[in-house]
Amino acid sequence: SYTAKHRAELIAETVRGVRSVINQIEVVPTVALSDEEIKGAIIGSLALSPTTESYEINVSVKEGIATLTGTVDSWQERALAERLAMNVRGVKGFLNSIAVEYDTQRPDYEIKQDIQAAFKWDGLLHDEKIDASVQDRKVTLKGTVPSAAEKRRAIWNAQVAGVNEVVADNLKVDFWDATSGKYQKASFDDSEIDRAVEDAMLFDPRVNSMNVKTRVKDGIVYLRGTVDSLMAKRAAENDAENTTGVIYVKNLLKVRPKTKVEDQAISAKIEQSLINDPYVEKDEVKVSVNDGIVRLEGSVDTLFEKSRAETAAGHVAGATEIKNSLDVKMPQGVLVSDPYLADFYVVSYYWVDDAPAAPDMSDKEIAKNIREEMWWSPYVTAEEVEVDVSKGVAKLEGKVDNWSERRAAVRAAFEGGAQRVVNNLSVGS
Repeated sequence: SYTAKHRAELIAETVRGVRSVINQIEVVPTVALSDEEIKGAIIGSLALSPTTESYEINVSVKEGIATLTGTVDSWQERALAERLAMNVRGVKGFLNSIAVEYDTQRPDYEIKQDIQAAFKWDGLLHDEKIDASVQDRKVTLKGTVPSAAEKRRAIWNAQVAGVNEVVADNLKVDFWDATSGKYQKASFDDSEIDRAVEDAMLFDPRVNSMNVKTRVKDGIVYLRGTVDSLMAKRAAENDAENTTGVIYVKNLLKVRPKTKVEDQAISAKIEQSLINDPYVEKDEVKVSVNDGIVRLEGSVDTLFEKSRAETAAGHVAGATEIKNSLDVKMPQGVLVSDPYLADFYVVSYYWVDDAPAAPDMSDKEIAKNIREEMWWSPYVTAEEVEVDVSKGVAKLEGKVDNWSERRAAVRAAFEGGAQRVVNNLSVGS
């Protein structure tokens, strides 16, 4: 699938020492679909989402290559439409020609201020060596970042309201000790973090809600209020998680759809969403809905498929909660939850903690794999972290420099084969 090709590129970008990736993978879908079938699936995927249903987007497909045209109000809306379309089964290639049109033109100095703020508050970006200049609404990025994944992230952050183009030819990837970054250099007041989280949600088209109330105490973010979809609830948590200075997010948001959707209609839309997903075998998943609460039952091959099924269901308007009871045939598979790869932290799904330990890998092997994952990560100083594994549960001890490194260590533990992670890492210089 095209999604797998794109995911492979993102994974390669997160490895220490990688400066850029040339992706020559050929996509050969397991099921042959006609261009009209693919086009219909993309249109359906855009229509299923509670966020993109009002976008003015046209879809064309030729020999499996999908092209999106039309206009939207922001780069974020453009990217969201792209993600939904590329995740459709049968797509071999992708071209996003959606135009971004603004109601008014903003002065360059305002654009630059927004970019600097976006860099500052992005917990996934080390911006200490990035210089951004703006002229006639064209952004030029120069300097260095410690990973190819962060270069992609910097370009994404630079696409604030009013920007026509971002040029990053002179933003180089050069590994440096990023673990002593912005968290250590500055302390952030709870009120500052609060404003940054609110701004992140305000400009996220998946959330874009004035009904979300935030409170921050000692770096812990509490989200209260209502949103109109599960996608919005998860996106709000994701935005808060990725904000500099945030330690933990307590998501107390309630899902209240704008209009009542009948259970039968929700079920039908989820089934269509599962059919569209290139990773999930629809016949293996049974969907039932009662008063907006979705239950997924059946048996899938891997933990990754289980998480994909839940994510696909969560994209459907009208669903207010998901109870994922899918059995997993091969529970030893690694479930990677990396914000550079995915929209959601799938390890936050309630069932992840109950996943059985990997039966085909010893604790010693898991511990060895975790240490290797940490060494290859540009975000973790592996020497600072002690790893102990018992029955598939990894315990992390030691002291790291910042919260970004702490989260990266947890991701490395899951990628190394841990089925659960007990994170006892302390943060401090």
